[in-house]
Amino acid sequence: MTNSAESLYEQLLVLRYRAGDDQALVELVHRYNQRLRRYIRKLTGDQAGTEDILQETWIVVMKQLPRLRHPASFTTWLYRIARNLSYKELRRAGQITLTTIDDEMIGSDESCDPVHDYDMTQIHDALDQLKPQHRDVLLLRILEDMSYENIATVIGCAVGTVRSRLHYARGALRTALEGSDHDR
Repeated sequence: MTNSAESLYEQLLVLRYRAGDDQALVELVHRYNQRLRRYIRKLTGDQAGTEDILQETWIVVMKQLPRLRHPASFTTWLYRIARNLSYKELRRAGQITLTTIDDEMIGSDESCDPVHDYDMTQIHDALDQLKPQHRDVLLLRILEDMSYENIATVIGCAVGTVRSRLHYARGALRTALEGSDHDR
């Protein structure tokens, strides 16, 4: 299926669930569960708590999906729920304090990708070393292939803030990867 066909089918699943078809939710869970698990695990760094957050995410979806105004926004809405629950758990555990990053627009130099010379194990290890705010935007951009606009919706900020966070996150990832070079 093409992206537009996928998007239309996803909207149809949302509408079917809202009309009372529980099988539509089962299919949405099937489509997103593994991706959400990976996102939550990398964001929180907690293997044990991942399943609890994932389950809580789907409970919220089940309760709130009938009130979702725009079925086309399901994916960003879903990731926002997972992100908010993950951050709630990180704050509860004292692992994060949210800080405001300057909204100034920083040019995105995506051609200067810090991951091109490294294997996936090194990249995942480096991601684990980053602050959750940096790890968050990189996961959404690189692993989930979200646009800046969709990332802004998920994390609840302006597109300029997404660009800024991505800039700093790429730098932090580059530093972490270079540090792994010295460990070899």
